[in-house]
Amino acid sequence: MLEGQKVVTAIEMARIEKQSLSEGASAEAYMQRAAEGITQGVKDFVARHRLEKKVTLLIGKGNNGADALLVGKLLIKEQFFIKAYHFFPLSECSLLCQKESAAFLAEGGELHFPQGVEELHFFPQGTILDGLIGIGLKKDVEGLVLLAIEKANASKLPILAIDIPSGLCGNTGKAMPVAMKAQETFFLGLPKIGFFLERGYDHIGALKGVDFGL
Repeated sequence: MLEGQKVVTAIEMARIEKQSLSEGASAEAYMQRAAEGITQGVKDFVARHRLEKKVTLLIGKGNNGADALLVGKLLIKEQFFIKAYHFFPLSECSLLCQKESAAFLAEGGELHFPQGVEELHFFPQGTILDGLIGIGLKKDVEGLVLLAIEKANASKLPILAIDIPSGLCGNTGKAMPVAMKAQETFFLGLPKIGFFLERGYDHIGALKGVDFGL
């Protein structure tokens, strides 16, 4: 499936996207197209494995979290039950993440802001959509986010990662110090070199490319 595709570092992918935005591309248009592709991927996964239409969103403060929220909104329209956990105050989030939070609520979704890992309750027969941390990871994961990754992995529920499993370095393939163990990863644009280095391949599961128009 990846034969002949270019592979990039997370740093290079971020540079390419930034350059395209400086040349007039729309971040919102990119996000909409990415979310539509991920939504279809989630639907296909649920149907293929005959799972209940129940998805728990794990949402970070950046545009990876915004992607998850937009996918959640689209899944609500597809009659999915969505449980959404946001791990940062909205005031600390990117502008797109704030915007998609409002749009998710307007669609009838509910946002939960857990203060401890004991407040995380996944759908027993559902799927987890990982939108905690994208390719911009620069330091070790810690605190509640780290505990959430550990709890998701321990749940044995299928985890679908947006672009990269949270906690995995897209440049080195190292878990920092933990990373989601995804059953599928919907990578955006190009696969990241960290998927294939160190223990990266233990975390990504099946790779599914999503063309977001770059």
